[in-house]
Amino acid sequence: QLKTLESKTADLRNVYADWMPHFESCKTPQEAEQKIVEVIRKGDVFMISQKFAQQEMEKEAEIRSALVADLVVEDDYAKALNWLGEIEKSIPHCRISKCVIVRGDRGNDIHMDVQVQVPILHSDDEPAI
Repeated sequence: QLKTLESKTADLRNVYADWMPHFESCKTPQEAEQKIVEVIRKGDVFMISQKFAQQEMEKEAEIRSALVADLVVEDDYAKALNWLGEIEKSIPHCRISKCVIVRGDRGNDIHMDVQVQVPILHSDDEPAI
């Protein structure tokens, strides 16, 4: 029975092992915020505004909260879209829950309103948020 169970769950355990390091890199809202700020700095995009807030999820779940970042960017079309891709590359477990792109004020610029959610993994030794 154990061998059958192991073979049935092998794919699921492999996915878990692949994704767990990403989730463990953001155990606190401060760590998640720091990751987002690093991507902003590396992308060198013109940030009009940035707001961070913590959002509650299910109380009994392993992921009980998420850091929500509301970001407004206005920069060159290619630069801004490459930066958006860099967010997903640098923080692969994040979710882009909103992305509105409109023409910018100058030339080839775009105005991008982005909302990024980074899940915060709950560990057993920490109290639930």
